[in-house]
Amino acid sequence: MDHEDNEVKKPFEIAGRSLIDLVFSWSLRNVLFRDLYKHQVTKIPETFSTVAGYMKSFIPSLIEETHADLLSNVTAISQAPICEILTVETSKHHRPPKDLFYEITVRKMIATESNAGKYEPAVGDIFALTNIRPKCIDDLNRPSNFYLIAYVLGSKDESSDNLQILSSKPISGEGYKQIKSKRETLFAVYLMNMTTNVRVWKALNSGETNTNIIKNVLQVQPSSSDGENSCAICFSEDMCSPDLSTKWPTMCSDLNDSQKAAVLNCISLSKCHHQNAVKLIWGPPGTGKTKTVGTTLFVLFKLKCRTLTCAPTNIAVLEVTARLMRLVNQTLEYGKYGLGDIILFGNLERMNIDNYNDLFEVFLDSRISILSTCLAPLSGWKHCLESVIGLLEDPEQLYSLYLKEKREQHKKNDEIDLLTFEEFVKKKFDHFSEHLKTCMVNLYTHLPTSCISLEVVKDMIRVSDLLKLIKSILHRAGVANESFLNFSFFVTEFTRTKKKVSVGIISPYKAQVNAIQLRVRNYSEVSGTDFSVSVRSVDGFQGGEEDVIIISTVRCNGNGSVGFLSNRQRANVVLTRARHCLWILGNEATLTNSNSIWKNLILDAKKRDCFYNADEDKNLAQAIAAALLEHNQLHTLLDADSLLFKNAKWKVWFAKEFRNSIAEIQDTEIRQYVISLIKKLSNGWRQSQNDKVIIGHGGTSAELLETYEVNELQYLIWSVEIHKQNSDFVQVMKIWDIVPLSDIPKLTERLDIIFGNYTVDKMNHCKHRCFEGVNVVPNRWPADSSSCEADPTEFLSKPFSSLSLRDRPSSSSSFKNNFMSRMSGTKGTGSRTRCVCSSSSSSSRRRQGLSAVCWKVVAIANLPVM
Repeated sequence: MDHEDNEVKKPFEIAGRSLIDLVFSWSLRNVLFRDLYKHQVTKIPETFSTVAGYMKSFIPSLIEETHADLLSNVTAISQAPICEILTVETSKHHRPPKDLFYEITVRKMIATESNAGKYEPAVGDIFALTNIRPKCIDDLNRPSNFYLIAYVLGSKDESSDNLQILSSKPISGEGYKQIKSKRETLFAVYLMNMTTNVRVWKALNSGETNTNIIKNVLQVQPSSSDGENSCAICFSEDMCSPDLSTKWPTMCSDLNDSQKAAVLNCISLSKCHHQNAVKLIWGPPGTGKTKTVGTTLFVLFKLKCRTLTCAPTNIAVLEVTARLMRLVNQTLEYGKYGLGDIILFGNLERMNIDNYNDLFEVFLDSRISILSTCLAPLSGWKHCLESVIGLLEDPEQLYSLYLKEKREQHKKNDEIDLLTFEEFVKKKFDHFSEHLKTCMVNLYTHLPTSCISLEVVKDMIRVSDLLKLIKSILHRAGVANESFLNFSFFVTEFTRTKKKVSVGIISPYKAQVNAIQLRVRNYSEVSGTDFSVSVRSVDGFQGGEEDVIIISTVRCNGNGSVGFLSNRQRANVVLTRARHCLWILGNEATLTNSNSIWKNLILDAKKRDCFYNADEDKNLAQAIAAALLEHNQLHTLLDADSLLFKNAKWKVWFAKEFRNSIAEIQDTEIRQYVISLIKKLSNGWRQSQNDKVIIGHGGTSAELLETYEVNELQYLIWSVEIHKQNSDFVQVMKIWDIVPLSDIPKLTERLDIIFGNYTVDKMNHCKHRCFEGVNVVPNRWPADSSSCEADPTEFLSKPFSSLSLRDRPSSSSSFKNNFMSRMSGTKGTGSRTRCVCSSSSSSSRRRQGLSAVCWKVVAIANLPVM
């Protein structure tokens, strides 16, 4: 590209000035005379004696073509784009009568305006200056404003709004510095762009400079198309090149013999160090010239030969590039890695690249925009990577910041729609990971291979696969705070050390081993990683070790019987299989009452703050509840202090009829749905008014009972009751029964008798609702308030503040601190202890990541009585 066309350092050295002056010399009458150069254009000869003669033969044709373009646009002047000129000022280079240089400013287009008919002058434009909007040709040559055109030279710098122009005539003498102040108007009407014409003109008038290639072309003999003028030495050497000989058969599979010869000829010339050559590939339409050029570029691309491709039209450039891209995309092995070595550049609007979607990946303007985003401090790959690391290392801190920001934004609004911790982690991870993956793909797609190695690209692809794996795990199961911290730690350590991570699960009984194997078989070996899970009995782990060991002690009773594990030798095998981390799952009472090594482990774990109740973990609580339902152990779940309801906002009581009815339901999915529905109700959720089932009975039951549909045949019946708790009365939920629709009248008649004994105050207390956001929370009031007759609203307005409304157990923070301090080897409570393998630990053997062999974390998870 000619930079001289865009810069004006010396106004007397404007590129193509002689051609511009010739265009300026044409009067409007000359422009409209179609045959102005008819007799000056002669037939171009087939042979030339000199280079100068060759050049001069094309000049009349170029002038005639320029005249024809201007005539065409002047004829359609009523439809030409137009813009208003705001100011005109003489330039410091203004030298009448020839060098009529001016600086102008034009009215900028507003983004909301339609672009139809709007005009923004560009370098190389020829426009007419008029004081009216022309509707016909005569408007360009009015008595008060004769035919006047100008050529756009460009601006002084990119940030300036002033355009420098060269005018064909003086612009209305003096006093036009501020046009608008005199209530006058001046318009620029687009006629044509002469950039290409000027470049051709310069080439044809370049004299004897830089004509070596042209001389070579003019001296080519007809036989050269067969390759006889090729360098014999380089051609023979290239054919013996292993790199080319292995790739050539697939590259030329769809070429005919002449096309193959042309491609091989170009390859040999590209590697020749003995001569500079120019070759011509010619043939009538449909003979595969574009196909041959595309294949040649593809071969040169594979041979890593730097190549510049030019074409006379934008369409030709796009077609050749599209053909090259089709060939290249079929051979890429690692995503789009390698496309960074191909660049397509040109004018976006004139190339009309929107019709070639595949070419945006190599278009220079698009590439600059994408890489700018990837390398930006606040949106680039580094920011995305730091965000993912921050989320994995400390999700609690980010969640706290999120809650703080939300509350500050909604200070006056009590109904804040907050994400739970689990939802927040999933949403943030999806957002950060998708941005990071996009950045990585864009980097290895758009950067040249000289800037990013193949090994780095392979690492990026592995990281992308790992992010997909983490996402699938997050969405496959819930994310409690503690379990997420465990997982994030191992992911971080696994990525850092690039070592294999193995998890072993030990059970003393074969039946449980088989049951666990069925549940974890999908995790036995994660594809594409070194993560594995194995489940075996005690004997099966003899002589083996895993990075992390999980022990199931199975037994749950009050007399301390641990069965098979009471044998000290067996217990020693179980406790010494972990390289780095040991988790023991069992019942505290059973293990403590065993008066064995298991009791000592319980006491030691509590002393070091490594003892945890399983039902405090949200996911483990759900898993335990699901197991109890599956094995029909409903008596454990249907208790006000069960693991499902002990932290709920509402206390839940279950009537004997409900216990009997749910026990008779054989469908596990229906039982699970009922328990899930009751859990939602206990946390304050209520169905909408539109979904409510109206009880047709007009008794007291219609005022107190709530009816929720379980399925088309069964309905859950419950109400709000009043319970005395210490010195307060508290609202509680009473689940009465699950009955078919036809049995609801019988139940309501029976309950009418019970509700008929309620006082008016008790009825009002049962019906009163207190809201916390969109959730309903229980009321409480003092028991000695004379039945609340004095001022019942004072006490009914108080929420049920004694119950915790937190999303997660309070032990999560201490868990995190203990777990992370032990895994990182930092100083903390119980950070040094005697290993379970009976060897003493010392400061020199502290754990660092996953490198130390003997440093082990022993933690015990207490399982509730089933």
